Amino acid sequence: YFIGRHTSGFVEGLNNKIKVIKRRCDGITNLGHLYQRVFLDLNGYDRFGVDTL
Repeated sequence: YFIGRHTSGFVEGLNNKIKVIKRRCDGITNLGHLYQRVFLDLNGYDRFGVDTL
């Protein structure tokens, strides 16, 4: 950090988000569904054309 001013904050935040998704989804058994859930949470519903309130 002191030389290059780089931190692992982004990776730590991403890992935390994945842990929260796994806890919230209560045991996703299919790895593909976990990837879909992470992708949806990171990019939001606007990519799929769904209007949110």
